[in-house]
Amino acid sequence: MNRNYHEQRRQHIDDVFKEWLDSHTATASRIGRTIHEDFHTWQQRSLAGYDVLYLFVDGL
Repeated sequence: MNRNYHEQRRQHIDDVFKEWLDSHTATASRIGRTIHEDFHTWQQRSLAGYDVLYLFVDGL
């Protein structure tokens, strides 16, 4: 097989991988934005309606 064939195949694989990576990067960004927005909303809520005796918070 000639060198040109291998270069074309490699370029095709690079193009496919880039397209896949771009689509997954966009998905990850959208999920990150949603999580951030949900967390911000959660932080702003009032606990005034609850009779809290103890508040235990656990997180990593």
